This record gives sequence, structure tokens and C-alpha cells, in this order.
Amino acid sequence: MSSDTNNTDADRNGKSPSRETAEWLRAEAERLRLLEVALNAKEAALAEIMKMYPVFKKIAYKVIAEHFAKTVPELPHDDLERLAIEEDAQPIDNLLDELEAEVRLQ
Repeated sequence: MSSDTNNTDADRNGKSPSRETAEWLRAEAERLRLLEVALNAKEAALAEIMKMYPVFKKIAYKVIAEHFAKTVPELPHDDLERLAIEEDAQPIDNLLDELEAEVRLQ
């Protein structure tokens, strides 16, 4: 009677349970292969970004310096130290370190 039940299940959907399992495993293997390809592509892109980071940082500093040279009025050089104290200025490296830490957290 057990074989009748198995035959009925196979007849009902046209597939045996082992065939369904094999098809599911093939589909999952393909899905995992595609995920691996995507992950490898992302890792390669991240490696390229990390390699280019020093160059990007240098370019960004240059662009920022050029922007400020055009948009910010020149400060009197003799008053810069006094102004920095009054404004509680911090070295730009501190700001950049904070920004980098925030980016890493995201």
C-alpha cells in the first residue's frame, strides 16, 4: 500500500520526490554560483577602491583647496592663530578621521 501512495504522489505532480529534490538542489547550486560571482565582483571592486584611496584622497584635497581658494575670502595671515583659537579650530586631519570613521560604520 505504501508503494501505491508513492505512485499516487508521483502521478499527482508528474515528478517523484527524489527528482524534485534533485531539481531543487540544481536550482540552489545555480543560485549560489550566481551569488559567488556577484560577491567576487564586489570584492574586486572594493580592492580597486582601496588601492585607489590614496590617489582619491590627494585629488579630493586638491579640489577642496581650489574650491576654498575661490569661495572664501583670504584671511589676514597675522591673525590666523588668534582666529583659530577663537573658533576652537581643529586640525583638518581630525575632521577627516571622524568622517572616515563614520563611513566605516555605514
